[in-house]
Amino acid sequence: MKAHRLTMLVLPMLVGALLTAAGSAPQAGDPGVLLRAAIQKEEVDGDLQSAIDLYGKIVADHGGNRAVAAKALLRLGGCYEKLGQGQARKTYQQLVADYPEQQQEVSAARQRLAALPREAQAAAPGPTFRRIQIPGKPTRRAGAMLSPDGTRFAFVAEGGIWTVPLTGKVHPDIAGEPTRLTPDMGAWDNGNMSFSWSFDGQWIAFRGRPDDTVYLVPSTGGELKRVEGTGPSSQGVRPSVSPGGETVAFTRWHEKRSHIFTFPLAGGEPKLVTEEPGMDPAFSPDGKLIAYVPSFYSADQGISPPKTMQVKVVAVQGGATAVVHESEGMPFAPIWSPDGTMIAFSHWPKKEETEKSEICIVPVSSEGRPRGEPTKISLEGLVSTTLNGEPARKVVNLLGGWSRRDEIALLLETPFDEGIYTVPVAGGRATRVALAGREPRWSPDGSRIYFRGDSMAGQIASVPARGGVEKPVPIQGEYPQATLIAEFPGGSNDASPDGKTIVFAGFYRDSKEAPGGSMIFTVPSEGGQARALTDPREGNASNPCWSPDGRWIVYTRQGSLGSAEDSDIWLVPSAGGASKRLTSGIDQVASAEIAWSPDGKTIAYFGKDGTVRSIPAAGGTSRVLSKASRGDVYFLGLSWSPDGARLAYTDFKQVLVIPASGGEPEVVHPGFEGVVLQLDWSPDGQTFAFTGVMGGEEEVWLMSDFLPLVRASRR
Repeated sequence: MKAHRLTMLVLPMLVGALLTAAGSAPQAGDPGVLLRAAIQKEEVDGDLQSAIDLYGKIVADHGGNRAVAAKALLRLGGCYEKLGQGQARKTYQQLVADYPEQQQEVSAARQRLAALPREAQAAAPGPTFRRIQIPGKPTRRAGAMLSPDGTRFAFVAEGGIWTVPLTGKVHPDIAGEPTRLTPDMGAWDNGNMSFSWSFDGQWIAFRGRPDDTVYLVPSTGGELKRVEGTGPSSQGVRPSVSPGGETVAFTRWHEKRSHIFTFPLAGGEPKLVTEEPGMDPAFSPDGKLIAYVPSFYSADQGISPPKTMQVKVVAVQGGATAVVHESEGMPFAPIWSPDGTMIAFSHWPKKEETEKSEICIVPVSSEGRPRGEPTKISLEGLVSTTLNGEPARKVVNLLGGWSRRDEIALLLETPFDEGIYTVPVAGGRATRVALAGREPRWSPDGSRIYFRGDSMAGQIASVPARGGVEKPVPIQGEYPQATLIAEFPGGSNDASPDGKTIVFAGFYRDSKEAPGGSMIFTVPSEGGQARALTDPREGNASNPCWSPDGRWIVYTRQGSLGSAEDSDIWLVPSAGGASKRLTSGIDQVASAEIAWSPDGKTIAYFGKDGTVRSIPAAGGTSRVLSKASRGDVYFLGLSWSPDGARLAYTDFKQVLVIPASGGEPEVVHPGFEGVVLQLDWSPDGQTFAFTGVMGGEEEVWLMSDFLPLVRASRR
């Protein structure tokens, strides 16, 4: 009691002496003195509200003095605890996220977080969600990765890497001004699959030219590091960087499977991490473990998901794996909590039931072994928090990072609607003629339009040119137990000049006896037995179309699946026989739509560099006709006018028409508000048919306040 009284007498005297001795004017702005004054308010005067105000002022005005600001945040959290206010948890989380180098205060904050009363945690509301608008993220289906400190997003646009502040100056849910970190490197993204941050926030890893090579760029901009030996990429292409940026984990083809490798940036050779195929590698925060999902794609079997799928963890050096989660559903792209005690991933409870997608969070030991059942967070109850009142989506594609603020970025898909449309060549308003269709192709007489039907069934159908009842093309494959479906993109579904036969690229699904990979098939236009013209062991074949005389079929083909060989254009006799190669690597062929000119002399195609090109059908030198798009040309359309004088192509937003010899494009506005993909010019030259897509874009959301739910589920 005497000691307590002495403290009560001495502390005010010391603080007062400090303030008096140093002078009131300069000391009023000294964060150290302010901290001591706040401590007096808290511990001596018992005036918690005044102490809270002082601690808050220190953090707001003197955040640059990180040692003092961290101490102020720790004591601020203590004040909130004493008052029983929920801000305590957020204050401790802010300290952990914003001041990681202040180890003593961060350790104390973590202890306080763990010790918060279970009753208060259980009473806390469930997870909260908010949408973040990133106006400078124009690329369709491009996601965004949250930085480890929770203050920035990284995203892909115009072939390069950008960062943007989480909050701008207009509204807390509208991101700030984007900063470009790299030039056009051929970087691409498809729902946030191709880039990531290092845990220290110093590096961003991404894939670019050539062959999806992995690069590292400093997150504040600067000299790039190219990681040799990382291409060609395979399924699950997001690379991961070790905490200090010394090592990259990535997927690469190996024995016709997707496998996980690591590569030391100081030099060396890629190292195979697991014998089993894998994808979506993710380093743990301490750099000792890698979480991943076993791959279900191969050159032999195509896409063949097993009955149950897993999330696994393996040591960086390789060895035995630990199963973190196993279910009949499909998990994607695991991420670690900042402290390494949890793994989160998006999950479809049943295959192909994306509308029931959920987020799973599994507690793990320091060895990566599960320490309990996963907490499952459903999006069923998610209500709209968008600025314009649009309803929020319930489909989560991937998780875009877990910050030290304990916020998880979610990539939610907007409602997806695609169909076949027509529009006059002169422009006007589009007319929808078919539901759920892709890759339209006119019949030679112009009466019907063939297309790839429902996206899950993958069948070919046709519809009257002005719209009406869809008519399927029944297809029987060589293997009764297998399902033969049309490829997308690249199926083409092109009708022969006499209208009697359809050529398409397809593959067998759900069968071990059928060969894997994409092949070129022909089938009677009324349906019947399909006949394979190519062998998948020679390469993945797609994008077929007929020669004007019907004797040949031209198509794109990669080297044997899993190889680094570029795509090239090949020709095969329509009656069957050996294929012959038309192009070489110098021609820069993209595995995208190709078109044979009506006079039979020229073949037009898309280049990997985003150009429209042509090459003589008899062989020779290719040349560039026009610039096509900075985006993914694999989904664009290309078609000759019936007289061969012009060539039309799409760039996602509109139709562009150039002279057959090349030149500046003429813009045709299709009268459609969505995305314009594959197209075909009608035989009479009056109308375009195209694939129109609405929605299906990535929205970026942040999920907060989910840890109480996780802790409650573990009791």
